[in-house]
Amino acid sequence: MAEPARRHSNRISSGIFLILLGVLFLLDSLDVMNFSRVFIHWWPLILVGLGLMTLSGEDKSGGVLLIVIGLVLLGLSLDFINWHQITDYWPVVLIIVGLMTIFEGRRRGENKDQQTPE
Repeated sequence: MAEPARRHSNRISSGIFLILLGVLFLLDSLDVMNFSRVFIHWWPLILVGLGLMTLSGEDKSGGVLLIVIGLVLLGLSLDFINWHQITDYWPVVLIIVGLMTIFEGRRRGENKDQQTPE
């Protein structure tokens, strides 16, 4: 997909998301539904969604990082994990980021080698 078309698609997706979020909060304000109670627990899915949208771009590491952060915060919000588990396993994040850095660099290097005519 061309860069301007991707930007246009992301703007439309972001606009639709904001409109939907606004409608849900308006319904909450008018006591039609209790959206704020749901939002308190599920808001980290916004980060996951942003991460998924970012994955369509060239740099995948930012998207993966947003997805991981969103899933960890969602786990905390829904009481699947607790802070003690995070403090025990935070070095895994460093390992994942290091692996992503290595493999992203290798993939970029391979693409450059393939594009260069001999």
